[in-house]
Amino acid sequence: MLGLYRILYLPLFILFAPFAVYRMLRRGGYGRDLHHRLGLYPHLPKKSKNRTRLWIQAVSVGELLAIGPLLKALHDTNRFEIVVTTTTSTGYVILSNSYQELTLFRGYFPLDFWPITSRAWRRIDPDIVVLTESELWPEHLQQAKQRQIPALLINARISDRSFKRYQRAAFFAAWNFSKLTHISASSEIDAKRIADLGVDSSRIQITGNLKLDTDIQPRLTAAEIAAERRACGFDPEDLVIMGSSTWPGEEAMLARYVMHRRNAGEKSLKLLIVPRHTERRNEIRQDLQSLGVTARFRHAQQKTEEAHDSWIYVADTTGELKTLTQIADIAFIGKSMPQHQGGQTPVEAAIAGLPIVTGPNMTNFRAITQSIIHARIARVGSDEAGIFSELDFFLSQADERASVRERAASWHRSNRGALQRTVELIHSYVHDS
Repeated sequence: MLGLYRILYLPLFILFAPFAVYRMLRRGGYGRDLHHRLGLYPHLPKKSKNRTRLWIQAVSVGELLAIGPLLKALHDTNRFEIVVTTTTSTGYVILSNSYQELTLFRGYFPLDFWPITSRAWRRIDPDIVVLTESELWPEHLQQAKQRQIPALLINARISDRSFKRYQRAAFFAAWNFSKLTHISASSEIDAKRIADLGVDSSRIQITGNLKLDTDIQPRLTAAEIAAERRACGFDPEDLVIMGSSTWPGEEAMLARYVMHRRNAGEKSLKLLIVPRHTERRNEIRQDLQSLGVTARFRHAQQKTEEAHDSWIYVADTTGELKTLTQIADIAFIGKSMPQHQGGQTPVEAAIAGLPIVTGPNMTNFRAITQSIIHARIARVGSDEAGIFSELDFFLSQADERASVRERAASWHRSNRGALQRTVELIHSYVHDS
């Protein structure tokens, strides 16, 4: 199987390279440290005899934010030298800006091609490797196996789509999972799916979801919330609907809803859009203009200080979701409408105590979504009319919005603990490394 993978990797890489390059150019930000993709990391300091060198791979922004508390907990033990890699340019911004003090080195994850992966491993020379959520790179895991280095998958999740793909390639899935030393699943659903793919249940542990051990930091004071609202062109007493990590079509849908309510006399209703991909700003601008409305854009405002009167604010910047979530009253979760699959994380909105509305496609966060629906924090609309109805429900009931905040705080307290269990899991492999 490994030989076949190595033979097929290069022609498949060449085949899909134009698409990958197009996405990189469109998204931007990939020019910096691109040599990391070839395993050309700087030579790191010689390993300390009293510390374990840990290599953690977190694909993008969400995973990096989730492991923030984990990195701090491990760093504070003074027993680890931590190397963190990521895949996306937005992830690299977070990694470079937020985790310098907690890590020995930060870089891009290398291409999973044998000569490149081998070079990266020689440069980093880890004692333990950790992958997050659904990151399973065959060559990377093979390097761990042949070097007899523990390979841990933490916060593991398998979406509906990934599970179907694994089932269609069951032999490959079993072979790939077999290279992992231990798997910590984020939920019972994920643990069962992993076991159904042929993984020995003795190597699977349900630790819970690390994203539920995060918090909204820094917590804004009432004065800071008012100031942030004014920066967006909103008044402190306005009702603000936030589109959290929105995808194409969802910004226009939310604009139609707010426009309808405003035309009915609710002039204090405002819309805050936080798109998942900031490079879509021109597309979003055009979609809104086609509806006859204009918006303020955070990126342009930071550059020019230009401001104009608008009831829509687009936060087309990176790494501000936690802050901006705190100034909203209701959240719609992006990538959840029928034209998309999987959904974005509802965790930040739930922890902030916001009433949540989602579309029907939240399969990437099935367990969390079921949990917040059961806790009466979230409601689901099956289509645009359904989304409008659920938004109406929360907008019309101030008491219900206040009750959601109380229920969300209770839900968050009862679902913590994954961080400590994950720290204990990693520590259990220190002496074996």
